[in-house]
Amino acid sequence: MIKEAFAWIKNHSEAKGIDVFNKKFICYGGHAEEVKESVDHRPSPLEFYTLSGLVDYINRSHTNVICHVTGYKSVVAISDLREKWQDRCTFAECSPMETRGFQFGNWHSIEHFIIEVQSKFVDSEAKANMLRHVSGISSSEVKTCEDDGVSQSVATKNKLGRLETAKLDPIIQLAPYRTFPELIQPESKFLFRLRNRKDELPEVCLFEADGGAWKIEAMHRIASYLTSHAGHKEGNYQVIA
Repeated sequence: MIKEAFAWIKNHSEAKGIDVFNKKFICYGGHAEEVKESVDHRPSPLEFYTLSGLVDYINRSHTNVICHVTGYKSVVAISDLREKWQDRCTFAECSPMETRGFQFGNWHSIEHFIIEVQSKFVDSEAKANMLRHVSGISSSEVKTCEDDGVSQSVATKNKLGRLETAKLDPIIQLAPYRTFPELIQPESKFLFRLRNRKDELPEVCLFEADGGAWKIEAMHRIASYLTSHAGHKEGNYQVIA
């Protein structure tokens, strides 16, 4: 019985290699297993910090490209499905330079708030009106208006230097710098609030009030930019958002 077993192993243990559709298999004992290379020679992805740089690289490339917008400030350029590995190769990544954005939900002194808004928001009429009210605050007493319980009023100086009570709009439409600088920054709604401080001027805060809808709008604008600025022929270039 033992001799017969050894004889069977000897007759059936010889392994043979075969190629089928550019894939290697080893056959032994009536079974076949695919041989996969342990080394995947895929290049490291190039890093870009502007959409224009990414588009310029893609336009010079002869490879089929899929641009996948993965977030409001991130894009990856990937290849078609690689038959051998059944996956895709990421050969370029793009994200803007990291900068410290406005800290929403944090309370700021009036001076610090003005500096932050001036440097981190796109100029607009709403921005100018808000800063005019904030810079003119002269009283540490903030009152909540009785009509709706949300709007606030505070003593401010007018153009003549006289004190007057100003009602502040609770919801303001603003456009902070939050995505690629080549794009028109998406606007979103913010809740504007003041908070009393004992014997000092009030603090100011902006709360995001659009549920993150601006991120989707930013992704659509990135996709539109990539589509309109690419010079590839149809079929060689795709944009997915």
